[in-house]
Amino acid sequence: MLKYQKNNMYERVKIMSQTILYYPYINIKNEQWIRNALLYWDNISSIVPHTHYDELSPELLYLKEKEIYTPIYPKDLFDSDFSNEFKKSFIRKLEHYEESIESNDTIIRKKTIKSPELSNWIHQAKIPSDLYKFLNDKKYINNLADGWLELDDKIINIYMRTLAEYCIKTSENDMVLGTSNKPNQNEIFEQNHKDIKSTCCELKLIDCFPQPLIDTSLDDIIKFKIQRKDELEAFKEKIKELENNIYRANSIEEIKHHETNFVENWKSCKKDYYKVLREAKIKCVLGNLSTLIALPFVKDALNAIGLDPLAEYIQNGVGLLNVVFNSINYTNIVNSKKYDSGFAYIIEASKDELIKL
Repeated sequence: MLKYQKNNMYERVKIMSQTILYYPYINIKNEQWIRNALLYWDNISSIVPHTHYDELSPELLYLKEKEIYTPIYPKDLFDSDFSNEFKKSFIRKLEHYEESIESNDTIIRKKTIKSPELSNWIHQAKIPSDLYKFLNDKKYINNLADGWLELDDKIINIYMRTLAEYCIKTSENDMVLGTSNKPNQNEIFEQNHKDIKSTCCELKLIDCFPQPLIDTSLDDIIKFKIQRKDELEAFKEKIKELENNIYRANSIEEIKHHETNFVENWKSCKKDYYKVLREAKIKCVLGNLSTLIALPFVKDALNAIGLDPLAEYIQNGVGLLNVVFNSINYTNIVNSKKYDSGFAYIIEASKDELIKL
């Protein structure tokens, strides 16, 4: 069940979305990323080939035992009412790829997939039988030993990202995408400058987002979340409140108003939060948090003012905060019921020095 707190306007504001789905791998190689996700989200997920998969990292096995990590199984999607839609979406993207390579005389390169992070995604037993037949009939597949397949690396990428899209879209939980870099996020949410309805806001907290050091134990973070729950939720609420205000804004000027208020309030908020971290002996570095937020007002606004005036606001930011407007494909990926807050996050460390608490 989602958590809510009331802000000063007596509106219900969702605290940082409960489940963050890591993309693109099964195991999370970035040790700092997993600690960030553990601290700021209630649950962590990644897409795992099947229930008997036995190559989860020790950290994910530990979090699974604590019921914090939840594997997402493709078979659940294949057996759902969204199975046909998923397959049609993949085929449509594949056909678009075929058109692009034909026009550019690109040679399809087949790549043997042996890495545990990738191999089981396209194991013969893990692809719907009709989709496997479709790819095999087009001679995209080389069958290897033990059921492993050999495919063009671009086709693998298309399949993986479509699978992630539908795991997010069809999830009954409040699930958001989580990555450690922009290219991975762009694989799911592609640029789409032709459709102004897809314009969203990219909110960036720069060099001010506290992140636990990689040598911080997972158990210490879990204890901190339990013992200092109220202070942690108050800190997360500030970010979620800004996301919610941006979503509900009716103009760019209103967004900038919320942006300025956030910066003013953030100074005292982060000071209190740093004190809590210090008392709990959680050492942190300062990093970046980037989130994508839907903008319902944009269609009418852009029709009225045109694209050029909007461009003036793209690089405007106030101190530690930067707000950027992008046109990306998200309307067919994100459940519309989840538009009112961030739907994709990038967490990255950018400073090596410790916070001086």
